[in-house]
Amino acid sequence: MGYLNNHTQQSIYAGLLGLFALTARFEFELDEDREPLFEIIKGTFDKLGSLVNDMVTNIGNTDALYMMHLVCKVFYVCNQLQVCPHLMENNNLDPWVEFFKTILDMKVPEDLKTVTNDTNEIHRRDKSIFWKIKGIASKLTYRIFIKYGNPTIVEDKVIIKNFSNNFSLKYSLPLLESHL
Repeated sequence: MGYLNNHTQQSIYAGLLGLFALTARFEFELDEDREPLFEIIKGTFDKLGSLVNDMVTNIGNTDALYMMHLVCKVFYVCNQLQVCPHLMENNNLDPWVEFFKTILDMKVPEDLKTVTNDTNEIHRRDKSIFWKIKGIASKLTYRIFIKYGNPTIVEDKVIIKNFSNNFSLKYSLPLLESHL
């Protein structure tokens, strides 16, 4: 958290790398073994949210795109098996869905959308941070949509049913539009 609270890009990036390594440790844990991960999420996701807001205003900056990609990776490993209960409560997922929707709706830069048959150019474009970040945002939202988009097929727990109903009503159409 010390690195994330620092105001230099290098410190924030180092903090994000450390957070990613820490959360990846719990990525595939089940049930009570995920409790430390839930505590990490509660303690860091508010700070990540404010960092994301700063990054979204700097979408033209390549460094910001790399940090946004790393934030997406942290979110992905934290919610690999199921969405964290903290994010299911209240409207805690709202800013994250907006963040992912913003990424999905980003305009494609001119140098990445012109038609080409050059194999080297195609490979260069595929490795672009722009496509990487769009790819992980798509993967994240698709996974949540598949797991929780239909309230009739989710696990029969009250918090999950409520989250699924809320997700279906609030986010299904906007996310589907962005994916399409």
